[in-house]
Amino acid sequence: MNKRLFITDLDGTLLRNDATLSQYTYNKLNELIANDVLISVASARNIVSIQAILGDIQFRLPLVCSNGSLISDYRTGKHIFARYLDAAIARSVLDMSLHYGLQPFVASVKGGLDLVSYERVLNDGMQSYYDQRIATGDKRLRHVEHIAEALSGEIVVFTIIGRPEHTTPLYDELVRTFGTSLCYYHFEDTYTHGYYWLMVQHSDATKANGIRELQSRFAPDTHLTVFGDNLNDLPMFAIADTAVAVSNAPQAVRSAAEVVIGTNEDDSVIKYIEEKCHVQKNQIAK
Repeated sequence: MNKRLFITDLDGTLLRNDATLSQYTYNKLNELIANDVLISVASARNIVSIQAILGDIQFRLPLVCSNGSLISDYRTGKHIFARYLDAAIARSVLDMSLHYGLQPFVASVKGGLDLVSYERVLNDGMQSYYDQRIATGDKRLRHVEHIAEALSGEIVVFTIIGRPEHTTPLYDELVRTFGTSLCYYHFEDTYTHGYYWLMVQHSDATKANGIRELQSRFAPDTHLTVFGDNLNDLPMFAIADTAVAVSNAPQAVRSAAEVVIGTNEDDSVIKYIEEKCHVQKNQIAK
């Protein structure tokens, strides 16, 4: 029987509604990893943000970060693999955002440092994004006089936050202009309802591609189980041997899953992993 590899989304899946990890899940994660269970994360978050939330989890595998743009070592924060935006395309995305009156947060890597640059905070959705990072001591945040200064590094992702009536026209124009040359995620903010995130990344920046890269390098020939709650999790559902949705996920995500478990508030992901590891151990013993 192939060894199992478990990869989970964070927000709305492994994390509770307040974007924290329960003590139960924290303890069990470390216990399972210490017992050689292969567990990793695939998140829209950068490794710095993930470290601030998860704390001293003893991951042995790298994590898939920034929706698959980066594969990063949890202990050191170093990027093992990266997909950056083409510089000319990044400039065009920024210009189009400003044309629609939207100010992006720009995640980049410059001189080996991870940065999140911003010029102005325009709305409650952006304020929530900013406040979350201040609360966790995120050292990537950098205020710039003009957001174009952010383009001096390697661009990982534009995160554009606003009401859907403002983000949707930009999303539509980006798709018309760039088609499949970019990867787009447009979804309601998990924590600030009524505001939408439009994330713009490299065309191959999906959790599925990031997981394929991680699995081929560090966990080949494993049975892949993934956990998610949002539309950006659907690509990894499509490549998984077992796709698991939490019950708080929207119907489209639950319908795409083979298994639906409890909510993110009930430690459902870690309990599912515990159960599967117990079943596999019993099968091997027989």
